[in-house]
Amino acid sequence: MSKIKCNEIETIDGTQTLQVGALGLGLTGETWVNETDNREIGIEYTNTEGKSIMVVIVVLPGADGKVDTNLRVNEYTLSKVRIAETVETTNQYTLTAIIPDGSTYELTNYADRAVIDQWKELK
Repeated sequence: MSKIKCNEIETIDGTQTLQVGALGLGLTGETWVNETDNREIGIEYTNTEGKSIMVVIVVLPGADGKVDTNLRVNEYTLSKVRIAETVETTNQYTLTAIIPDGSTYELTNYADRAVIDQWKELK
């Protein structure tokens, strides 16, 4: 059984019209897309999907075994990983964010202290 949240019922000429709110992320046929080969650190991207998307990025430590990276949305840091001590270069760290329609998003990096392992987008 599915339920739809109704924002308003309007009667025009005896006919009732339902105005339905937008369905949430994951409820309108989105699928996970592997963008690993299409995304780079330090490049600003714009969500042009016409709806919010979810971004999940898995990073590995840089060559010096440290991690210092941010996932920024519209210039705000929403997800951050900073490991100042040397760790195994096989350790994985995940950054996630919901990107509203029309918003920009970027994975930033300090001193090459992150390597993209996976970049997935639910869109």
